[in-house]
Amino acid sequence: MTRGVAIPAPAPPVARPEAGRLARAARAVQRATPWLLGITLLAFVLPFASVSCTTPAGYGSAGGGVTATYAGLTLVTGGEPAIDPADRPLPAGATRDDDRVGPQPAAAAALALIVAALVLAVTGGARPRSLAVAVLATGAAALLGVALVEFDRLRTGRIVARLAALGVAPRPPEEVAAFVQPDRGFWVVVALLLATAALNLWAAVVRRERRA
Repeated sequence: MTRGVAIPAPAPPVARPEAGRLARAARAVQRATPWLLGITLLAFVLPFASVSCTTPAGYGSAGGGVTATYAGLTLVTGGEPAIDPADRPLPAGATRDDDRVGPQPAAAAALALIVAALVLAVTGGARPRSLAVAVLATGAAALLGVALVEFDRLRTGRIVARLAALGVAPRPPEEVAAFVQPDRGFWVVVALLLATAALNLWAAVVRRERRA
């Protein structure tokens, strides 16, 4: 009768300290994401685009020497800009309708993606949806870029047409390009969205590697 050879039990896996640190960092990203997206939504009240006070013959109803500033929410819902200085009397025959913009579809779509990302981040629970949040945040940042380009095109085109109607000589391209500029709110929101996307993409990669 032959005696069987004992097979040693496999050694338990050795826990890697760096793996634990990465997992804790990924969980920290999950907890921070709703706050980042919430701050991003609040930042829509900041100025997103402004029309320069140096625009020839002034801008819209306010006349020369004013800056017209459109907040992010104004681009989403439509409305009038903030005028600085605000105490300028309207020229004869002018109305605030000259300054009003309609809702910008790309800006509204970007806001909807941010809200969707926030809902996913809050309701993820034990199954975080980091990759989906990263995709939504990236898409929102891209849509905001599209919204700003379209707003710039429409406002600049209107200014150029008005100057032509007034008989003002055509302006050089670099001056025309400066009529409408992105403002601080736009950069804050885009920076927050890209940071959210990068952090959540990294967290998704860490979790996938742990599962593998």
